[in-house]
Amino acid sequence: MTLPKKGDKNIVDNGIARNSAFDVEATGEAIAPDGWTAYYSTSPITGNANEVADATNLTAASSYRLDKVTAVKFVSNPGTTLNPGLSNEFLLPARIASDAQK
Repeated sequence: MTLPKKGDKNIVDNGIARNSAFDVEATGEAIAPDGWTAYYSTSPITGNANEVADATNLTAASSYRLDKVTAVKFVSNPGTTLNPGLSNEFLLPARIASDAQK
């Protein structure tokens, strides 16, 4: 999940503007179901989805500033499965940046 930033590019074809109207900042740690781990990136998002996936990641236990998080990746732990037809809920508490235009 790449957090929107004003002026960002589409991560599938980064030649296309994503048209995000404001920045979104994480306000709390990601909430994942049992058997899943959230990994955070604070690297600038400048490439396509594959390049974003290869970015340096931090675990929830690492030291980072939530307002600097640019992306979150949810990874299933060994032995965890998501069967067809079932769903899980993945959440990231967030807010619109305080300098957003109304």
